Amino acid sequence: MALWIAGVTLEDPRTEDLSQEVRGFIFSKILERKPELTSEVMAFRDYLLSSTVSDTLNVWELKDLGHQTAQRIVQASDPLQSMQEISQNFPSIVSSLSRMKLNDSVKDEITANQRMIPPGKSLMALNGALINIEDVDLYLLIDMVHQDLLLADQFTKLKIPRPTIRKLLSSLPPADSDLLRVDFRSSHVHFLNNLEEDAMYKRWRSNINEILMPVFPGQLRYIRKNLFHAVYVLDPATVCGLQTIDTILSFYENNFPIRFGVILFSSKYIKQTESSDDGLTKAEADTSSLMIQLFIFLKENQGIQTAFQFLSNVNKLRLEADGLADDAPEMHHVEGAFVETLLPKSKSPPQDVLLKLEKEQTFKNLAEESSMFTFSLGLSESECSLLMNGLVFDSSEESLINAMNEELPRIQEQVYYGHISSRTDVLDKFLSDSGLSRYNPQIIAEGKPRIVSLFPSTHGAESLLNDFNYLHSPGTMDDLKPVTHLLVIDVASKKGIKLLKEGLLYLMRGSKNARVGLVFTTSNHTSESSLLLPKVFQISASLHSRKRKVLNFLDQLCSIYSQKFIPESSVAVDSPREFIEKACELAEANELPPKAYRIALSDSFFDELRNYFSQVEHFLLGQLGLESISNAVITNGRVTLVTDASSFLSHDLHLLEAVEFKRRIKHIVEIVEEVKWDDLDPDKLTRAIRGFYQEIAGLKKEMSKMPVIEASLSEIAKNFELMRLQSEKQQQLLLMLMESNAKERSMRSE
Repeated sequence: MALWIAGVTLEDPRTEDLSQEVRGFIFSKILERKPELTSEVMAFRDYLLSSTVSDTLNVWELKDLGHQTAQRIVQASDPLQSMQEISQNFPSIVSSLSRMKLNDSVKDEITANQRMIPPGKSLMALNGALINIEDVDLYLLIDMVHQDLLLADQFTKLKIPRPTIRKLLSSLPPADSDLLRVDFRSSHVHFLNNLEEDAMYKRWRSNINEILMPVFPGQLRYIRKNLFHAVYVLDPATVCGLQTIDTILSFYENNFPIRFGVILFSSKYIKQTESSDDGLTKAEADTSSLMIQLFIFLKENQGIQTAFQFLSNVNKLRLEADGLADDAPEMHHVEGAFVETLLPKSKSPPQDVLLKLEKEQTFKNLAEESSMFTFSLGLSESECSLLMNGLVFDSSEESLINAMNEELPRIQEQVYYGHISSRTDVLDKFLSDSGLSRYNPQIIAEGKPRIVSLFPSTHGAESLLNDFNYLHSPGTMDDLKPVTHLLVIDVASKKGIKLLKEGLLYLMRGSKNARVGLVFTTSNHTSESSLLLPKVFQISASLHSRKRKVLNFLDQLCSIYSQKFIPESSVAVDSPREFIEKACELAEANELPPKAYRIALSDSFFDELRNYFSQVEHFLLGQLGLESISNAVITNGRVTLVTDASSFLSHDLHLLEAVEFKRRIKHIVEIVEEVKWDDLDPDKLTRAIRGFYQEIAGLKKEMSKMPVIEASLSEIAKNFELMRLQSEKQQQLLLMLMESNAKERSMRSE
């Protein structure tokens, strides 16, 4: 436990210089002669230092008085006592302070701190958390220290070394304001232009520092560098999609300093694929898929400009037709636009090329892959959306301008601090630093997520999560997992079984940093088959989780259960014996011992399971505040409800893992990985670390109400620089206002 004041650590005070004369005495000589009287001699020296001195001080003697006072406090045997005496008796001891020889190292350290801390500001830190001393009292400070000591005691029980404990207590989660971007880098992105290579931009300046230069209000910076990447994700067979294409071409023709691109998808294909019970199946041909095929063909054979012109021609023919302006394009519009676009450039008749392409499987597969890529990004719910360097916006013209203005100060900051140079790939840098593979507004939201503490549940004597068995990706069971997903599953609902299958698919695809725990509940206690399924999962997680095919077995069993035994199904059969036989058959097919399942499922355990469901209900209602019959995902205490209106896929579990790891866990993992763990079960260790971390996060959250300054000193200095940049932006807005007023006056005078 240590207090930190203005960069000087009080745990290691420097040896005080006793060779200085104090009222005629040189105490270093006295101590050499009488070392046995050290305490009495030092007490006499302190008395002399604190006694009244009527000497008159000259102006130049006050020059370093602040530095000398800090040095006296730091070098004292009891710094806090010394600080108290100086503050209470400053006029009487100021003369002795002014005659103290100043240590250059103290002066240099104070000077360095003054560069980072605003003048007149005092800071205090408790285990790395900077506290606003104006809002904290003694009792609140004692409570904070007490909570940190309790956490330190829990860490000690795990035999964690003391230096590591101190690092854990001093750790602060990253700021919640970190932007999360969608990593869309793929061959399915079709860029229209390249500011760094295209001939039309060669006359522009290439110096990246031009972005820091002031410009007139509303004026754009024309720099031959791909700083802004506006990628539109759209369905080309929609009115919104075609209007967006015309908007892109308009900006492009007017030399807007943005690199434009599109990702195309078919909403119809995705819906047909999603509704299929057999996974990803081939959808029927539709207008969107055909347009994507023709677009890719034209791009590969005639160039990207021709491909974009084809989509614009489709919109032109749609508007020239007799139908309403809001009508979606039809197949004959697409075919007519393709013929019109290709006719001046093709030696073969465009109609023959079109017939050949409709049967060509290669371009059809590329169109389907593009649609599924959009689906995996989580952007297929909207017909049109904009990704500005990975940040998600709607597709309107106003949103493009706003997105560019919001991104500009971030790029300026990176250029100012030297993180972006003329050779830096801006898109790769942003997406590598904060890119995620998927977008889900329920997970990546501006509001703070709901987080509950699982600490009592993992450390109670009779807790539901005590001695809990988890499922792991193959080959990772012995690894320490920083992320834990608890899936709350209603086994009597199709929505719950779908969430269960997605959790299994998530593990089968592989995750080195996460494990999955299953908390079952049911809205139908009368169905014995719905009670058997949780029992099978309990047996598999506790006895056979190391088996290579256990996840395949559970996934196949869920498919059969949802088709035949789920109570919601119209053909549901409540036959426990038939369910047991199916489970044993699947177990044997997946190299699991069917006899173990048959014996375990033949015993009378229904009363035990009903008691388990009662515990689950108490856990959900009492601790988490959830309805007992609900489907949810709890990731390291973060609660995400899975409602009927939303779909939750295995991709979203990967997204949750990435978001929680980056925002709340990564800095803890880096500390924990330095410790060597002997003879400790990874699941138990993960449970302990997760619980303690949530308590640390909760403590820092409570401290933030004071408020706590959740930033390092270097970040404070950085914030001041950002304030300077914002001030320049405000000046530009003021100039814009003055310019508009001047125009109004001139118009009135005319």
